[in-house]
Formats: sequence, structure tokens, C-alpha cells
Amino acid sequence: MIRKLGIALIFLPIIAMSVDYISEFSAVDRCLDQGGSFDYVKGICDTLKNHQYISYIERHLSIILCGVAISLLGVFFWRCKKKY
Repeated sequence: MIRKLGIALIFLPIIAMSVDYISEFSAVDRCLDQGGSFDYVKGICDTLKNHQYISYIERHLSIILCGVAISLLGVFFWRCKKKY
């Protein structure tokens, strides 16, 4: 049971962050295809002014670090062996 929890804790944060990254990447791509500039702070496409690129890791560092910590906790649980 604890090993299954560990496996879930390893993969769920990775999947959640991947889905968020791909979703944002798609929104930026659609915006650029339309001739706009993506506002990374507001998360919207702006056709009136040009916005500076802000990397995903700069904007979401705390979420990424939490995901890594949860995944490492999952590795700990996954490696636990019952000692009866």
C-alpha cells in the first residue's frame, strides 16, 4: 500500500506540471500564430503591445520545487520496506 502511494507521489506531480506546461505552450503558440504577443504575467494573448519573454521556470519556480519535493517523498515511500 505504501509503495503504491509512493508511485502516485512520484508521477502525479510530474504529470500535473507537464499538462500545465503543454497547455501554456499551446496557448503561446496559438497567440504567436495569430500575430500577437503573449503576456506571460497575465497569461493572455495581446495584439496591441509586445511583451517580454519570461521563462516557465522563472514564473513557476515555487510550484516546480513543490512538485520535486513531493516526487522525492514518493521515492522515499516507494523505497520503504515493511519491517515486521
